[in-house]
Amino acid sequence: MKHLIFYKKNKPIIAIPMNGGLKISLVSVSCLPSHTLIRKIFKIYMYFKVLIAYIGFVQYSAVEGILRTWFYSLEISTDKLYPVFIWSLVEGRERYYVHLINEDGVKSYFVKITLKSEDYLLLENEKNKLQYFTNAKNFDVPSVISFVKNNSYCALITSYLDSSYTLYHPEDNIFPISLFKEISGNIQKVAISQLKILDKKEDNNNLWVFINRINKNNLVLVSNVHGDFGSENIFKNNKNMFYIIDWERSETIAPYLTDEIGYWLGKHHLLIKNNSDDIYKKFRYHFRKYNSIDIALGLLFLINVNFDLAILMSKSWKDK
Repeated sequence: MKHLIFYKKNKPIIAIPMNGGLKISLVSVSCLPSHTLIRKIFKIYMYFKVLIAYIGFVQYSAVEGILRTWFYSLEISTDKLYPVFIWSLVEGRERYYVHLINEDGVKSYFVKITLKSEDYLLLENEKNKLQYFTNAKNFDVPSVISFVKNNSYCALITSYLDSSYTLYHPEDNIFPISLFKEISGNIQKVAISQLKILDKKEDNNNLWVFINRINKNNLVLVSNVHGDFGSENIFKNNKNMFYIIDWERSETIAPYLTDEIGYWLGKHHLLIKNNSDDIYKKFRYHFRKYNSIDIALGLLFLINVNFDLAILMSKSWKDK
């Protein structure tokens, strides 16, 4: 496997396959997400470097280690598949993403690989959710191709997103209520003490103080949630059909408002990151018909999955 590897601060970001021809290499560059301006500029640089590599001014590298071992152990035929390897830049995450491209330059499979045993359950949870929502009415999900779990790694292979779909980013679109309702399913009420999120993280900010002093026998709204509705995980095509990816954080019994809160935070991410004076007031006004505890628990769920916007919003928490 010959690859052109790009780095950030001496850490690998993405490896572009170079032994399948220029077309495949250029298609591979598009595998790197590019919603932000900085990402778009970096991809232009990548296209340029790929072109000069074919002229002969840049040397290729070999991707060794666990990624090479995984690729050559695949049960599907790899003779005409070219892997694009992407490294997670989250410190200590030990996670890889792989896009498998066929000889025609078509993205055929998407793969998540983790080396952390505690993350095996996340990928297994995603596999189960994808299988559960295979016949959803209002959206499609990736098909599960393969799931492997061993002492070295855990890998989930799924079908690839059809090229007719484009990103349905919260910043530019209204909240997809039909998706939310189908994912939520039956809304129930359970005692706060039954929620797993209370066991995961304790913080000394105003949000946790508020939650900590509430009677845990109180009933709150719960449902199934996607768990990461505020990121780049929703897509839509020109037939108004939706496609939802990344179900790792999905839970069957979780705070009902989790996904709507996540989407709202994603929509207002710039104001939140810039610490706008009135953003917390806008947040509470949007969810004014709900109890404070239901809102607080939705935020807490997102904090526990390290959604940075929820962490920032929690710092402004007030009881009312």
